[in-house]
Amino acid sequence: MKNCFLLIIACFAVVLSFSQEKKYSVYLIGDAGEHTQPHEALLKLKQELNNDEKSSVLFLGDNVYPSGLDLKDSNSILRMNAQLNILKSYVGQAYIIPGNHDWDAQKRKGNKKLYAQQLYVDSFLRNQSTIVNKLNGAFYPKDALPGPHSVLLANKLRLIIIDTQWFLHVFKKNSIGSKKILKKCFLKS
Repeated sequence: MKNCFLLIIACFAVVLSFSQEKKYSVYLIGDAGEHTQPHEALLKLKQELNNDEKSSVLFLGDNVYPSGLDLKDSNSILRMNAQLNILKSYVGQAYIIPGNHDWDAQKRKGNKKLYAQQLYVDSFLRNQSTIVNKLNGAFYPKDALPGPHSVLLANKLRLIIIDTQWFLHVFKKNSIGSKKILKKCFLKS
């Protein structure tokens, strides 16, 4: 998954480097889900975000170690909240993308854990943040599908989000375009 985003990082650098003045910033952070409290990198990111209204932040996956968001595990929730809490007063756009650990570290419950993380993240940010995209949600791609999802971040700056882990996940996963499979999957325990 990280290899996919290295290409995106390179694209942002090219787009932004042609500008004489700073028009828009894109902040990228990944593998931030190991700590139950905001660590130094998250605190620095929060400081930057709160000083940069013309910006977006992308969480590039592995948002909850070791194996995705488990709503019955308080440490799992604390790991997710450590990241989400830095967005409470941010007024830019935020996007959270899943990684292999969010897919239950490539285990059977990956689909369910990913969907739980989507619902949790979107609810948390809708109710407790000032991000501009909170009503449309911040967790993409939606419904444990691979995407792509397209977002216009700024004039002539488009983000394309694809969950490459979906293609690598060997256990049950949602089929592209199938809402019935999604409902069946999460209603069963």
